[in-house]
Amino acid sequence: MPDTWKPKLLTLATALGVLLLDQASKAWVMAHLPYGHPVPVLDDWLRFVYIRNPNAVFGISLGSGAVYLTFTLLAIGVLLILVFLERSRFLLFLYGLFLGGALGNLVDRLRWGEVVDFVDMGIGRYRWPGVYNLADAAISVGIVLYLLHTFYVWRKQQGETS
Repeated sequence: MPDTWKPKLLTLATALGVLLLDQASKAWVMAHLPYGHPVPVLDDWLRFVYIRNPNAVFGISLGSGAVYLTFTLLAIGVLLILVFLERSRFLLFLYGLFLGGALGNLVDRLRWGEVVDFVDMGIGRYRWPGVYNLADAAISVGIVLYLLHTFYVWRKQQGETS
């Protein structure tokens, strides 16, 4: 294997890890939790509640299931192109988070036509806007780290040009 491909394995390993953890957690939830009934994990702050979400993030409806499948496949295609072009190990890791999350939710949509969600966070009636899963969490963490990285690079460039 050429040396230029070795860093790409980080993306593959990260994506595979996210996908496996996501699917294993969803299988456990479906086998052990009653549908729609919150189960406290860390008092009221963290609860597991097994639901199925036919919509997008935060339950936003974008139309038929074909829209979600098309968007997901397009996003995966763009990510694969970025992986092919990228050299930064950190960004390759982030792309692995995105790919693993996208694949985890894609598997759900192909199997059931909707996504299994179960993580519910908040305090009392003040809850996170939606119930989510590990695939969603990987994508969200990846986005936050990507934004921080972009800001860091921008700040560094600003310091070099002044």
